[in-house]
Amino acid sequence: MKNQLLEDLKKKTEQPGPQAWEAFKQFSTLGTEESLSMLFEKVSNHDWTIRQAALNAIAEHKLGYKAEPILRKLMKDGSEYVVRAALAAAGKLRLTSLNEDVAAHLKDRNCSNREAAVRAIGQMWTSVNFDLVYALFLKDGDEAVQKEAAWSLYLNVDKDNWRTLYKSWISAVMPRYRLWAIELVLRFGNESDMSTLSSLTSDPNGHVRKAVENALVFPKNKTKDG
Repeated sequence: MKNQLLEDLKKKTEQPGPQAWEAFKQFSTLGTEESLSMLFEKVSNHDWTIRQAALNAIAEHKLGYKAEPILRKLMKDGSEYVVRAALAAAGKLRLTSLNEDVAAHLKDRNCSNREAAVRAIGQMWTSVNFDLVYALFLKDGDEAVQKEAAWSLYLNVDKDNWRTLYKSWISAVMPRYRLWAIELVLRFGNESDMSTLSSLTSDPNGHVRKAVENALVFPKNKTKDG
């Protein structure tokens, strides 16, 4: 019965369309070696939409981590949509073994590929990625890429790099970054760091002013070695 189900699903994925997309979802839900093998077959299909759908299913498959060699190969696919699907899968599956392959796309000419790469890096984060992503945040010419880089940095900030981000964000044009700067001081800073927030008490953004007002009355129980 199981083999028949797999064969039925496989037939539904022969042509792109709603029926195929639903079948791919079922492959990932099954979570078996057999269903994963079926998906592996589909990533070499001549139709990029089929390859993309297979990658999306692999990303959700509980055994998807076994697709490392396939993802590495498809990050060089001729379709930018397949490339982004491979990057997304690597991120969702947190395949740190593909870190260098994903990081290579941070210099991709295609800004959508850079955005997908930095999103994946944020999900599979290792400390070696900080400098690469921070440079992207500072220098990339695409606003969406910069925002995604900032979000990855925000999600993965730690006690060793928070001051670098704080110095960039405390005076950033976007209010969101100034709010994040306040959060960083509350999470990692000491009393001396807290005093540097006074520059935001007259911030033009009401949310920032409110946040810094709350921060400055925060109980004085911060450590002095933040």
